[in-house]
Formats: sequence, structure tokens, C-alpha cells
Amino acid sequence: MKRILLVDDEQALTCAAAEMLVRADPGIEVHTASNGLMALQIICFISFDLIVTDIAMPTMNGFELIEALNVGYPEIPVIVWAAYWTPEIKNKCLEMGIASFEELPFDEDYFYHKVRAILDFSEHPSNISR
Repeated sequence: MKRILLVDDEQALTCAAAEMLVRADPGIEVHTASNGLMALQIICFISFDLIVTDIAMPTMNGFELIEALNVGYPEIPVIVWAAYWTPEIKNKCLEMGIASFEELPFDEDYFYHKVRAILDFSEHPSNISR
């Protein structure tokens, strides 16, 4: 069972993405959090194979969450999804070591295959030629 944490303050988005991922792959378990602080609290009790987060959220934004993850959980890959991208935001995400970024709204098939590829890579990193 692979565990994914979706972090976004837009509950309709996280619910739709969670349903789609579980429907596409019953071997995926999805949890949700509405901000970075809630995500960190959940991560203390449950281990995750992938985190998908928005940037703009109340209480703790996505950049603050990624900074905390890089310190405490550097092995967990992160996808950043957002409706609005600038070159500065993309560069900051890359500097922070995120696995990928996704523009919202997302194409379900494309997003699922991106998630699956990251999960497969993190499980078998030596299988990917660079």
C-alpha cells in the first residue's frame, strides 16, 4: 500500500484528487490536510510515500511545509500543484528539491501517471537510468 498526503485548503480539489487516485489504483491510500501545519501533524503519526501540496494556504504555506519536510523528512518526494505559476515560483520549487510541479486544473490521466512514476522511482531508484 502506497500512502499519499494531499495538502490544499480547497477541500473539493483534494477530495476529487483523492477519489481519482484511489479509483485509478486501489493500492494507493490517500490522506488530506488543509494546510502545512496540519500536514506536519499527520506526518508525525503516519508515514507517506509522496506528498502533493499547494503553495498558497493559510496557517502554513507550501514553501514552509517543504522547508520543514526537507529538514525532517527529506526522503519523501513532493509534488507542488498550483493554479498560478511564475518563473520565480518554479525556480524556488526546484531549488527546494521538489520532485515535480503540476498546474491546476490537472488532467487526471497525466496526474495519475506522474504520481505513479514518482512512487515507482522512490521504490526502485536504481531502475531509472539517468
